[in-house]
Amino acid sequence: MTDIKSVCNRYPPDCHPTGVEARGSAGGMSGAQFWRTTSPRGTLALRRWPTEHPTTDRLRFIHDVINRDASRGLNFLPAPIATRDGESFFHHAGHLWEFAPWMPGTADYEHSPNDGKLRAAMTALARFHIAVADCDNPSPLQGGAMGGLPAIPRRLIRLRELTR
Repeated sequence: MTDIKSVCNRYPPDCHPTGVEARGSAGGMSGAQFWRTTSPRGTLALRRWPTEHPTTDRLRFIHDVINRDASRGLNFLPAPIATRDGESFFHHAGHLWEFAPWMPGTADYEHSPNDGKLRAAMTALARFHIAVADCDNPSPLQGGAMGGLPAIPRRLIRLRELTR
């Protein structure tokens, strides 16, 4: 809890939590840890990235893309909240940390699949791909100069496990 308090102090006062709920990996595969917080600003997601990824350059690129495309109307992107220093993330205790709005809903397609959910997911993915098509530096998204996509090897391992 000390780390969370130290992290929250880097953000504007309206982000300081009145309640904190640990969410573990929140069902994701990035290795990040999440906390859902309640604050005067609303419900926020606090993310602590694993020490091994992403690099600061990659995370800065990702945040730049998210901020740009969220400002273009992609309201399903959780645009990171700026620290009091104006950065979208910062280093603390060997990790990169960020705050963003908590996105409502439940990622339950695996447990409750249906055509409507699949159509909505594919529509959102297509809208995102169209929005990022004009990015100045697509190499991080393509695993280029900034390195490969770390989630792909983990997903391939998981796929092999599932297909046994």
